[in-house]
Amino acid sequence: MDLSDTELNRCDALWFSDCGLVIRAENTVYRVSRDFMAIHSPIFRDMLALPSPPNVETFDGCPLVFLPDSEANFTPFLKALFYHDYLSIGLNSNQLSVLASILRMSHKYEVTSLRKRAATHLSAVFPTTLADYDSLTTKKIDLAVSDLTMYEVIDVARLTGLDWVLPTAFYEAVKLCDERDLLRCSMAEDDKLRWVVGCRTMTVNETGEMVDFLWNPLIVPYCARRMCEEARISARRLSEIDRKYSRAELCFMPLELWNNGDWKDKNIADDVCAACLTALKRAHTRARESFWRRLPSIFDLPDWDELEVMKAAVLSE
Repeated sequence: MDLSDTELNRCDALWFSDCGLVIRAENTVYRVSRDFMAIHSPIFRDMLALPSPPNVETFDGCPLVFLPDSEANFTPFLKALFYHDYLSIGLNSNQLSVLASILRMSHKYEVTSLRKRAATHLSAVFPTTLADYDSLTTKKIDLAVSDLTMYEVIDVARLTGLDWVLPTAFYEAVKLCDERDLLRCSMAEDDKLRWVVGCRTMTVNETGEMVDFLWNPLIVPYCARRMCEEARISARRLSEIDRKYSRAELCFMPLELWNNGDWKDKNIADDVCAACLTALKRAHTRARESFWRRLPSIFDLPDWDELEVMKAAVLSE
């Protein structure tokens, strides 16, 4: 039975008239090379090796393979498979939804090389080191305007075994998503619990510890001003305002609670002596590094060393 006259949408970018296989995902059809698909995917190789039944459906005279995948997932996957430059080198040139679709499909159809490329891109957006996380700002990676929620990132990371992106993804989920998102999402119950516990831990414990560098220790060696102590305590009080919970706007999480602008905005840079300012900046750096080391444990995940081993094993395949 030929379905050429039915109302199906041809994907022009993936319609090669000299090829002999038509694949259908929902109401979209693609005409591609069966040999190409078989070479890149053992799943397709085995599927296409099966003998065709006598009443096989066709489209334009070609065998028609109907897949249960969504068009939104399958189209980016095929484009990345056929067009090498579909995945851009630039981090902020690839939508997270596209990366997620490619990861899902390349994992499902065991296209190892494509899965590795997509995993490399996602790993760069959700890094395993604090230095790489901080560099996202300079590279203008803004996850707040992503076309994919952090819960969906967590789901696809779980599905495809990219556990090393989870600490940063959970951190961003707490920072960017609210409780209503959590209730609506399809994330696993255990991961929802991780979000709740991690959210409480960060907003109550970790943010407080992050700004304790402002008054602990209260006396800095070689301090040259008596007023430094008062200025530091005042800045610590001001930082409490940023710790307050609000449903109307994004909450400050530990890594963002005190930023480079705060040294000036909260009058620390001008109101303390050089010795105190140097000591405070060093203490703040240590506090951020200490928090980063603890980040996986906050969400009941393996430590960074173990996650780095997983990452190296997958990305070096």
